[in-house]
Amino acid sequence: MTIRSTGFDYAVLFMAILLGWPLTLINIPLLFGICLGINSLILAVVVYATSSPRVSFWKGLRLLPNRYMSGCVNITILYIFFVLAYHYFWTVGAVALRLHLGRSHTQTWWVNHICHHTQLNRQELERLRFSAWPGSPRRLGLQVLAYGLLTLAISAVTFFIFAR
Repeated sequence: MTIRSTGFDYAVLFMAILLGWPLTLINIPLLFGICLGINSLILAVVVYATSSPRVSFWKGLRLLPNRYMSGCVNITILYIFFVLAYHYFWTVGAVALRLHLGRSHTQTWWVNHICHHTQLNRQELERLRFSAWPGSPRRLGLQVLAYGLLTLAISAVTFFIFAR
């Protein structure tokens, strides 16, 4: 059975991990707050600098996993977060280096980066649309519940490991 994905699940889990890693510093609340604030600020700058009306940061992040899927979810999940982290940190570096050139230059770089790594041309990439709903409101609710339970489980395990 083949399950087709738009990369939504991988992108959401990657963002949860990216923003949630300061939870491992739960014993030091001040450090937790500082890391979460800096991490969120960097993410906000990257999203603002790369997002254009036709190709947003989120759209590119959803398209990247499609190129690297192995066909087996259990194998893909072992390496896809490292691939997304590589692209995210590459983008952070590119935004930092191109910040003085302006937002339009960074947006163009992001579109070219996504085109190169997804093997889509610019017209296909701009025409590609994602549905706001992943099928139905009920399915969206089930996904939100699943992500919430997963986040709660990861948080609980992290808390019990580091709260000695």
